[in-house]
Amino acid sequence: MSHPTANLRFLMLNLRAAESLPPLAEDLGQRLADAPADAFTQEWIAVPAAGIKRWLQLELARTLGASEPGANDGVVANIKFAYPATLGQAVLAANTPFTEESGDPWSVDRLTWAVLAALDESSKWSTATTLSELTEGASRYGRARYVADLFDSYSNHRPEMIRAWVEGRNVDGNGSPLDAAMAWQPELWRVTREIVGSPSSPERMPQLLADLRTNALEVDLPPRVSLFGITGMPGGEQFLELISALGQHREVNIYLLEPSVGALKAIQKHSSSPLPIPRNQEVALEELAHPLLRSWGQPARERAVLLSNYAGIPEVQSLTTTPPTQPADLLHQLQGDLRANTAPQSNFSLLPSDRSVEIHSCHGLTRQVEVLHDALVHALADDPTLTQDEILVACPTLSQYAPLIEATFSSRGESAPNNENFGPRLFAQIADRSQREVYPVLDCLSALIDLIGGRFGASEVTEFLRLGPVRDRFKLTDRDFSRLDAWVKDTNVLWGIDATQRQRWGIPETITTNTWQSGLDQLLLGVMVRNSNLELGPGGVAPYDSSSDAPEIVGRVADALEMLRRLAAEADKSQTVAQWCDLLAKAANDFFRGPVDKEQLDLDWLLKEITEISAAAVVGVDAQPSTTLLELNDIRRLLADLLKGVASRPDFFRGAITFSTLTPLRGVPFRVVAVLGLDEGALASPATTGDDLATRAARIGDRDARADGRQSLLEVILSARDRVIITHSGSDVRTNQKTPDAVVLAELRDTINATLVDNQKSGQDDDAWEHIITVHPRQKTDARNFTAGELGLTTSWGFDAAACAGANARATFAKTSSGSGGGNHSDEYLTVPITPLAAEAKIILLSDLRKFLKSPVEWFFTQGLQVRLRQEDEVESDEFATTINALEKYKIGKRLLTARSAGVDDRVWRKVELAKGTVPPGPYGTTALDALAREVEEFMEVIEQASIDPTSTERIAIDLVLPDQTRIVGSIHSGANSGSLAIEFSRVKPPQHLNAALDLMLLTATDPNTDWRAINLRRGTKNPNSKKNSPEPPPDLLELVATQSDPDSKKAAAEKSLAVIVDCFRRGTCEPLPLFGLSQKLAKGETPKDKEWRDDFSHVEGDEPIYEEVFGDKEFSELLKISARPGDPEGKDTSRARRYAKYLWGAVDEFCSASTPTEVTP
Repeated sequence: MSHPTANLRFLMLNLRAAESLPPLAEDLGQRLADAPADAFTQEWIAVPAAGIKRWLQLELARTLGASEPGANDGVVANIKFAYPATLGQAVLAANTPFTEESGDPWSVDRLTWAVLAALDESSKWSTATTLSELTEGASRYGRARYVADLFDSYSNHRPEMIRAWVEGRNVDGNGSPLDAAMAWQPELWRVTREIVGSPSSPERMPQLLADLRTNALEVDLPPRVSLFGITGMPGGEQFLELISALGQHREVNIYLLEPSVGALKAIQKHSSSPLPIPRNQEVALEELAHPLLRSWGQPARERAVLLSNYAGIPEVQSLTTTPPTQPADLLHQLQGDLRANTAPQSNFSLLPSDRSVEIHSCHGLTRQVEVLHDALVHALADDPTLTQDEILVACPTLSQYAPLIEATFSSRGESAPNNENFGPRLFAQIADRSQREVYPVLDCLSALIDLIGGRFGASEVTEFLRLGPVRDRFKLTDRDFSRLDAWVKDTNVLWGIDATQRQRWGIPETITTNTWQSGLDQLLLGVMVRNSNLELGPGGVAPYDSSSDAPEIVGRVADALEMLRRLAAEADKSQTVAQWCDLLAKAANDFFRGPVDKEQLDLDWLLKEITEISAAAVVGVDAQPSTTLLELNDIRRLLADLLKGVASRPDFFRGAITFSTLTPLRGVPFRVVAVLGLDEGALASPATTGDDLATRAARIGDRDARADGRQSLLEVILSARDRVIITHSGSDVRTNQKTPDAVVLAELRDTINATLVDNQKSGQDDDAWEHIITVHPRQKTDARNFTAGELGLTTSWGFDAAACAGANARATFAKTSSGSGGGNHSDEYLTVPITPLAAEAKIILLSDLRKFLKSPVEWFFTQGLQVRLRQEDEVESDEFATTINALEKYKIGKRLLTARSAGVDDRVWRKVELAKGTVPPGPYGTTALDALAREVEEFMEVIEQASIDPTSTERIAIDLVLPDQTRIVGSIHSGANSGSLAIEFSRVKPPQHLNAALDLMLLTATDPNTDWRAINLRRGTKNPNSKKNSPEPPPDLLELVATQSDPDSKKAAAEKSLAVIVDCFRRGTCEPLPLFGLSQKLAKGETPKDKEWRDDFSHVEGDEPIYEEVFGDKEFSELLKISARPGDPEGKDTSRARRYAKYLWGAVDEFCSASTPTEVTP
């Protein structure tokens, strides 16, 4: 590399540095005020980020064109703002071999298509097999883009290596012979260079710079060029060579934002190493005294090294003129040490009122946002002069926090009672939002591409149809989706558009069930014909009767599925990028064009983006359209950046609290700066690859994403004027275990620890640290949030009125419960019953009594509390099953019973079940149906011998008034002579016995003159010690009859037992009663084993979430130790569970008993 001689004077190149942006802006404003001779000459200013550009515009407007000094009524006009990289592009464009219409063939987007074409011409290079072979699922375009990014990086950071490759020398970044494993790179580059047909920027730049120095090159730049707020050295040594050449005949002003001007001068004074310098030499580290400058300030240190060692660069002029003063608080002590490049001296005494540095340890992301909200309210309350637009919240992972920020800040603002500082309503402005948040249609396109490249699983298709633009396009409502979910489940759709599409995954075309086409056929046929569930329609399709009332919905879903089928068929072909873009544009119009204006605008924007992608897919200097054939995986990778949703147009300084990532506003001064989510991994950088020849031999000045992130954090903290607030996850949100601090947070805490005087260091005086680090409770409804003196403040912490009300209610209830008397109830869910209106109802539905007897504890939640416990969503498997689960066995078995009872031939029933796809395909389904048929045959023999009619639809109306005026209303199914009948294809369970007894009680109390019976036929109980594939036990026939014989006694006994059931029902509406399936054993005097309640190897009663919510992880033996409380049913047992068991089951057994049924021999 050529360098200007050391004695050459750069009279027009000026470097100025300051430790904050305002002095730099003031100096720039003074220079711009000196207008050029031609008033229409445009100024050119490069800034490193969009936020700095917006801030600089506002700052310059205070002085430029102002009516008088200090008027702040100026105007900023005729200034072109750009990024530093465009400086080199302007020089390259000054003498370009290509036209403006054709564009730069060496731009990374265009270069990708040239590399892709080069990969197709594998015969031109010997190491072609290295890249031409792809693993399954890999993308050729993705590989070409990866290589193009490498070549583009080399052009910017290792131009001398590219020039050597042009000459045919295969060298690495240091000029040494290249390893054989990397020989493919220069070979592929030369083939790509031939395809492009134009010299690359490393080839052109040396001559361009020479012409620039002699003023022989006309560059489209004004006489004055400024680079403002530069924090690193973009392009490293190459950038210095560019500005030195540009400074020969133009005024070039470079404004450097330095963490420490003192450190810069120390490095410039003592650093004298020839360039380039390998990064592993760690040059000038010894000049940095402050630990955070050493750890977080690598880019600034390397920039100082480059400036001090590049020949002829003028000395940097410092604009920091304010003399250091005695810091008034911890923040300014830290900032002062950093800027003075002084190691912490352990000499600062922290005052109790000092809240200039706050660290908040929270449980997870949501609590961090909630705590940050309250911390900002406290900051505003502490200083009435502070406004919301003077607050910056920097979040390294903003996209992850954005939904939480919107929810938390938009719903707050109510005043908490019993708190003097109610706090203002906070307004959040998320500056650099992702385009996926601005354009929801991007989510739709991403989901569509994933869908057509997948298996069309049932859940995947329904979730796609639920997306806003798609549901609007097909006019689907929430109610429609409820129906669709039921249809998908009932028609047994698993995956695949149809049998043909499913062949790709090795499924024979003869298996047509469980596809979307199979389900759709059932729905469409169900619209046209009536379904008896026992016959097939045309084409061997089983019609689905529940779709007949919604033909329009079926039609719209059918249209969507047909569009998806055609799109998937087209997407299975190899096509050029232009053909792919046409296909995607048509798909976007088909699926996303809705009636809403906003959706129409979003679609138009997406179509424009797709058109631009197609137009940019050209090769060479003559911009010929790419003819390379691409697969769907290539298109997915091509659209990756678009679908990822890069940051949209930023929006800063709009009168609200600004939320941004670390980069856009680095160095911009704010009175309060908060860092949200400073957790491990927040500043993580993408891993480098072994193919990158530049990183293999990294130099001082090369970009380092990890170091950039750390320096951004340093600049954000230095920009705070009054207060720094940091939140992080200090404890696991699920386990409550403490989590390790992020490395950067640990370094900051070590620095603070080294700054405080000895008697305030951690481990010696916890009071000092309590002013800095606050550990917050897991829940926002915790009473500590609203108790004065807690959480490091003399006042209460929280401002959320709803959370405060919850905390007060919880405390009031606990106080009431503790004073209610009645012994120790600490092991119970409720110590005092509630009193809902439902418990006092005089009319009780028979269906409600059945629900209560099925699960008294669940009844309390659904009817007493009127809530449903949140349970983990069961993910429906899209895979083919090889067996039938218990629920499906129950449904199919019941259908077979109905079919057999109606005289339907077994073969017809089999065809219907196979056509519906309710059983596994192939021999698995045949085996399952054979087993069910044997069981049902045994049921039919019992039915015949017991003289019951399962086909009966007769129901006996019940309208009974008990002696206490409670009225029970409902109906009972009658399928047995003088009695009720329930046939269930499920195992024996105690609630079945209770329901049969309830039927018998109601029938007897209504008509005591009839000798009623209650019959329940169910599957037999398996021996727990039997083997897995042992034969099914014979059916179990339960027949209950009243124990009394004369009518008056029967009626009195029935009413007495019904009174007990109603009493339990009313009690169970007020509290979760200890009544379980195992209560039947307790009533008999037996003690169930703990494994009958909770078992690690099988799902038993106590494993249900409802019981875990009420009783926790208690074993059954522990539940028996809960004492009876006053007001419980009378009895000798001290165990509450035993007393209720004997109360309920005692009433049942007293009224009825099981008769000896006719012996059945299957």
